[in-house]
This record gives sequence, structure tokens and C-alpha cells, in this order.
Amino acid sequence: MLAALLSRKVGTRALRYISVAGVVKLALVVGDVLTAPQFGLSYQEFANYLFSLWAYDLLVVSQVGIATSAYA
Repeated sequence: MLAALLSRKVGTRALRYISVAGVVKLALVVGDVLTAPQFGLSYQEFANYLFSLWAYDLLVVSQVGIATSAYA
């Protein structure tokens, strides 16, 4: 992917699709908080737990990066 971006073989349409996929994935990742009742936790407790994990934080940040990649 990086090589294609550097050689400009990926058009703006493809970058928009990647951006949309990033937004959808970000919505799914943040939507994980809605599964809190299955674990016997409140939404706030589960959100605090998830966002205390560095890997989860990195996933959220990377999805924001992907979602904004079409605009860079």
C-alpha cells in the first residue's frame, strides 16, 4: 500500500474508500463499549477498562489516522 501511494498508482477514489473503511472500523471499535452489560459492567466501567489498555488506544488512534488519510 505504501509503495502504491508513493508511486501515485492509487487514485483519490481508492483513498476515499480506505477512509470510509477507517470510519466504519472506528465505529465498530468504539461500539465495543456497548457490550459492557454482557460482562456485568456499566458502560463507563467498561470504557475506562478498554481505554486503559495501550493496544486499544493504539487501535483507535490508527483508525483515526486511516480515516483521515484521504485528506492528508
